[in-house]
Amino acid sequence: MKSRIHLKSIFASLAALVFVVTTSPTRATTLQAWTDSNPNAIWILPFIASSSTTAITFGGYNLPTFENVSLIILALNGTQTNLLGSTWTFAPAPSGTFAHVFDDGTSVPALIFGGATVGAYDTFSQTVATTIGSTYILQFFYDGDGTPNGFFVDASNVISLTGFESTPLPGALPLFVTGLGGLGLLGWRWRRKQAA
Repeated sequence: MKSRIHLKSIFASLAALVFVVTTSPTRATTLQAWTDSNPNAIWILPFIASSSTTAITFGGYNLPTFENVSLIILALNGTQTNLLGSTWTFAPAPSGTFAHVFDDGTSVPALIFGGATVGAYDTFSQTVATTIGSTYILQFFYDGDGTPNGFFVDASNVISLTGFESTPLPGALPLFVTGLGGLGLLGWRWRRKQAA
């Protein structure tokens, strides 16, 4: 009986050690990145804050067209409050820029990345207050159009949650729109039936 308990405690210690080693915080952690791809989808990127402030940075380029990042939300897990503000800090690519922000109807401006040179990233960033040890969810919709392109999302002072780093939900938006349309149709039929 003692040997079973001893083995369980050894395995638990090893599991904790593996978790600490594989999720050790770094200054800037890449939560998602790709080149020459267009994974148009809603992306959900969870992380654990390891500092009282976290900087979120989006970087990208796309030639000859554009890639858009919209519906950007950063929230404490289990809450709805968006921690991001209405102002991005912009750093232009060193060899020309075609990036800007636009109003997507939310409180956080959406981002557009174009570009003049392959591999030259424009970046937008915001720094927010975070609670050490708390889990946060960064969510956004990515819409790319053509290649060559490049895109990344970095977060400073965080521990990326291994196994959950990139969760594309490509069917979520069309399914949501279809569901709203179905509810509208049911309401219309109900009102029509009541009128008859």
